[in-house]
Amino acid sequence: GSKEFCDILVGADGVNSPVRKQKLPELQIFDYGVTMIITDVAAPKNLLDRLIKLNGNGTFQETVGFNGDTTFIIFRRIPIEQENFENKNETYYRATIAYVYPTKLDDKHDEHKVVDEDLASIVNHNYISCIKEYENEMLKRNSADVLRSRFIALGQASQEC
Repeated sequence: GSKEFCDILVGADGVNSPVRKQKLPELQIFDYGVTMIITDVAAPKNLLDRLIKLNGNGTFQETVGFNGDTTFIIFRRIPIEQENFENKNETYYRATIAYVYPTKLDDKHDEHKVVDEDLASIVNHNYISCIKEYENEMLKRNSADVLRSRFIALGQASQEC
């Protein structure tokens, strides 16, 4: 491996992170046995009104599923002022949506199982050669060029969405 010296280290490489094991070997991980997916969204007022009509007026809503799964929706009743929404006449609000389910449900469907150390379990096989080709191309460049190309790609992607 290589060594880097920095003030901040961000490792987004999963629960079995080799970075975490390397930097914090004494850290004990406790597995709660659940998988949680959380996202913040900008929701139009008409959608929030429909949810409130179904589930009652509150800033926090919870729905419990049959398999031990749970959905949480948290509303923030402060309007968002942004110009890039489709309907500029509609008021939008920030909402947090979380879906929590027992991790053991993943084991029933091995075709969806993710192993952090195995790239093939995360990405479809036809994309692996593209990723390897990209990595090899980036290794030929100096760090400044790589960062500049990533910044441009991210900027273009964010403007297309």
